[in-house]
Amino acid sequence: MYFLGIEAFLAIMQSGSLKKAADSLYLTQATISYRLKTLEKLVGKTLIERNKGSHIISLTTSGKEFVCRTLENCRCFETILSAYIFRNKKDLLTTSRICFL
Repeated sequence: MYFLGIEAFLAIMQSGSLKKAADSLYLTQATISYRLKTLEKLVGKTLIERNKGSHIISLTTSGKEFVCRTLENCRCFETILSAYIFRNKKDLLTTSRICFL
């Protein structure tokens, strides 16, 4: 999974432009563009329509499908991560009690 590309893609979707996405991630526009192109190459499809001279971007059909699946997977990942963190905090508290007894 190419997380840097997914991060760039989602930032572009949230902000509506490559420039704003770059600013929000404290990266250059060239870096965002590279990450998006790399992601598109891995997926094998164009995800975002980019028109030279225009600052407006739009999703392709593949991009719309990809954003839905990406958001679903992000939600699943957050759930797994939250459960893992909760379990480790519980283990940490148990370990701390044992150490202090």
